[in-house]
Amino acid sequence: MKTAINSESRKRPANLTLSEDLMVQVRGLTNNLSGVVESLLADYVEHERKQRFAKATTVDATAARVKVVVASAMTCRSPYCSAKAGLGTRRS
Repeated sequence: MKTAINSESRKRPANLTLSEDLMVQVRGLTNNLSGVVESLLADYVEHERKQRFAKATTVDATAARVKVVVASAMTCRSPYCSAKAGLGTRRS
């Protein structure tokens, strides 16, 4: 999914160091290196945002499951409670 780039947004100069061989190849493909780099960076930013959101969601879901298991274990009064809570060992 492409991130929307505001073409009205102010542009800022950026210094990049690229290999000479790559620059020769790129110049043979486009006259708008800035546009290509901006588009690729927008895609990268979108990809990273999605990855970080997915990771945060996974961490939140795991923490919620742990809270449920811990709460179940803390409220149980039977000697076999830990097995019911999914902890796999018998309390003594």
